Amino acid sequence: MTSLSGASRALFFSGYASLAAWEEENKGVVKNPALSAALDRAMVADGDLLSGFDQSVWSRRDDLSFNMGNLQGDRFMEIIQFTIRPGHTHEWEELVKMVQAGYKKGLPDANWVTFQMLYGTGGPGAYIVITKLKSMAEADQNLASDSKFMDAMGEDGMKKIEELEAACIESRQTNLFAFSPEMSYPPESWTKAEPDYWKQPTAASAAKKAAQ
Repeated sequence: MTSLSGASRALFFSGYASLAAWEEENKGVVKNPALSAALDRAMVADGDLLSGFDQSVWSRRDDLSFNMGNLQGDRFMEIIQFTIRPGHTHEWEELVKMVQAGYKKGLPDANWVTFQMLYGTGGPGAYIVITKLKSMAEADQNLASDSKFMDAMGEDGMKKIEELEAACIESRQTNLFAFSPEMSYPPESWTKAEPDYWKQPTAASAAKKAAQ
């Protein structure tokens, strides 16, 4: 994905069932000399273009998510990054569960997926909450729906939410990103479902698939 707000950057996401599965993929790359050489050349070329590079590992928190679904038909993502104060994880989880209840009552079609950082800058107090969007018009609708959430929570519920936010959230940042099919290597099920959107894999991507 490429950023539509905040710093100019590209985000690349890879999903694995476990850390061990990630390790196995890396071993497959190392054992394929042609693929390793192609990736090395790509990294050298990228070095002339990049101003920075950062990598982190996140664990999906299904218990703190809502209507996860899949990405078919989606084109954008809103990503909110939260930093939780040390020792206030309990308030954070209570806050999210209150928000889940409010959305279930007032905005049942909403969606988000929560991830907690395992490794990287920020530590276990860092979370990202990702909302998938089919269009920017959907983002407009989400912004206009705040009143429905407030009505669902009621005055007392909103007061409790504000108290929990003040107690547990150290910082937050929200940005929009657009999918980049040209830079993606999606699963085969995605390309079959939306062949006109997801492009054919590059030669390097095809080599990576053959190595797995």
